[in-house]
Amino acid sequence: MNFGCILILLYLPGVLSNPVGCSYDASNVLYTCNARYWSLPLVYSAFTVQPQRIVLEDVAGELPATAPNGPTFSGFSSTNAALFDGRFSPSLQIMCFVNSDLIIFMDTFADFDWIDEVIITDCNILSLPVQVFAYFGDVNSFIIEGGSITNMVANSFQGLNVKKITSAPTLKGSFTIRNSQITSGQLAPGALFNINNATTIILENNHITTIGKDTFQGVPQLYNLTLSYNDITSIPESIFENLHALEHVTIWGVQWDCKCSNLWFLIYASNNNITFNGDIVCSTPAGYTNTRASLFYQNHCVFPCDGKIGFHIGKICITALDVVNFATAFLILVLTIFGFGIIMYLHCKEKNEEERIEKVRGIRNVMADKIAGILRNKINKIEEFVQDNIDVYREKAQASEETKENQHKTETPKTPRNLNEIDENEYSRDDDDLDESEYSRNDDDLDESEYQSSETDLETSEESDICR
Repeated sequence: MNFGCILILLYLPGVLSNPVGCSYDASNVLYTCNARYWSLPLVYSAFTVQPQRIVLEDVAGELPATAPNGPTFSGFSSTNAALFDGRFSPSLQIMCFVNSDLIIFMDTFADFDWIDEVIITDCNILSLPVQVFAYFGDVNSFIIEGGSITNMVANSFQGLNVKKITSAPTLKGSFTIRNSQITSGQLAPGALFNINNATTIILENNHITTIGKDTFQGVPQLYNLTLSYNDITSIPESIFENLHALEHVTIWGVQWDCKCSNLWFLIYASNNNITFNGDIVCSTPAGYTNTRASLFYQNHCVFPCDGKIGFHIGKICITALDVVNFATAFLILVLTIFGFGIIMYLHCKEKNEEERIEKVRGIRNVMADKIAGILRNKINKIEEFVQDNIDVYREKAQASEETKENQHKTETPKTPRNLNEIDENEYSRDDDDLDESEYSRNDDDLDESEYQSSETDLETSEESDICR
């Protein structure tokens, strides 16, 4: 077989039998089908060579999934991936006509689970329904480029598993939306949670104004992230949490609102071995326009605390841990002083109580001594009084005896009288006739002044029982 025959054989599949509007490039294993000329559905059996790479160009409107206008594809479940050319990844590319609208449905791609690369170019996608790309299953690369996206929902990409496919000529695992305006200004919350095996995400020039702090939390394998040329002025501080595989972040063309709270990522990237690529230039505040954010951060945000939680006084950093330690030490000091004060108070009170008891005992002893002295004085006076009266009585009795003896000597002796006849009147005064006035003072008549000083001393002692 000569060279001319080979060229004819390569050319014949593109001429002899292909769907209307489709042509085949054998050197690139590529079918190109033009929407302005095709007649749907595109039937698998109509292709002379099994399709591996398909481009749908000049698309405008819908790619129907069912009758009456569709389906777009038919019979592609018969595709045998074992016959693919290993030099090229199986792919499907949709190219719209001059930014025309595109309407797609989940069942549009029902038999395309053999596709490894999906590319949608220059299309104004009016809606991304729930699980619209689910039939693709595992893909090595997913790209939407140009045009716009309207009505993205949280589960638009559910079922689409972006991952590095080891059988692909080039390992990618990338999810890309580039130069395509997201009309809402942000990705639908949770839109990327279902592509958790992607290693590269590119969101570039999408007119994104806001990025949620949990946008990438469902992508733990993320290694490269690009957010260039969007309308954001800052990124939330927790956006990179739990992204332990992240090593490269690219952000060009962003007008940063430079203030310390917005430039947190400069220190975070350094502390977590993340390389930041991009100009990172300030738009505000005035005086720092078109100035590198790192200069603003160095002048206004670098403090002795060096990224630690805390505050500084001059060149001294007081961290949160220092505050806790100081507060704990102060509390211990206050409790110690308070405890010492209580101990001293109780000790002083106990000492005063002992002194008061001793004073009371002393006063009682003094009072007892005074009362005993008074009683002794009374007894002594009574004894002296009795003794004095006895002496007087004896003297009178002796004088009476002497008088009688003298009379007896001078008078004629007479018969002596019987002793029993002695006139009792001579002894009329006896102990019972003692003048009661001599005993008018008794124990009950003790002068209250004897006790007044003692009571005063007791009251003074009780009043002085105060611990200062």
